[in-house]
Amino acid sequence: MSPPPCGFAVLGLTEDGMLRLAREYRYPVGTWIYDLPGGAANSGEDPADAARREYEEETGLRPIDLVHLHTFYQNPSRSPTPIHLYFCRSVTAGTPIDDDPQEEVRTVEMSVSAFDELISTGEIVDPVLLISRLIAAQKGFLPEIC
Repeated sequence: MSPPPCGFAVLGLTEDGMLRLAREYRYPVGTWIYDLPGGAANSGEDPADAARREYEEETGLRPIDLVHLHTFYQNPSRSPTPIHLYFCRSVTAGTPIDDDPQEEVRTVEMSVSAFDELISTGEIVDPVLLISRLIAAQKGFLPEIC
């Protein structure tokens, strides 16, 4: 039996300590949201390799120091799909790929404090992004959440 498909997301940090996020229109909720570069691994693809590939496709940057943060299940009562979270501080120039006409991803950089303010006002709605922020703080990659 083959393993279930998996998802992944990468929380990136710039050299000057800014969070590198994605901003994308999400049709099910009818608005632009902040989320993370990520997606689903191809059949048989290692989640870390898939994360590197997708991060480069969406941001034009190739991760150098991809660190596994955590693996969780978004809805374990309904889906066996694990979500692998990664953290990245160092990147090199890569090649963005814009081959999906349904997907328009914009890269956004913001301070951790500005991001935390968006959490407190309810503007951050993506659970993967919220969990990534929490785990990155617990592991010492980001400041504690105040």
